[in-house]
Amino acid sequence: MSSKKTGKTLSLIIAIIFLVLSMGNIFLRVSACTQLEKPIILPTEHSSEEEQAVWITYKKFCRNPVPYVIFILALWYLTSALNKLRSEN
Repeated sequence: MSSKKTGKTLSLIIAIIFLVLSMGNIFLRVSACTQLEKPIILPTEHSSEEEQAVWITYKKFCRNPVPYVIFILALWYLTSALNKLRSEN
């Protein structure tokens, strides 16, 4: 096996691991957010500290788009690794 093909295969393995980890992150977040108490209204200055804490937790944890962007990047990296491996054959 040539060193180029070994590098491309290693890149494919890393891409698969990256994709699985990002999918796990999304599944954990979705399952946690379905169990988290969703705030009904935005907190105001008259809201209790508990209501504000629930809103901050929900906003930081459930409305964060970063895990979905990471998943899209993982898919792109996997597609790129597959195309590179396929182009040599």
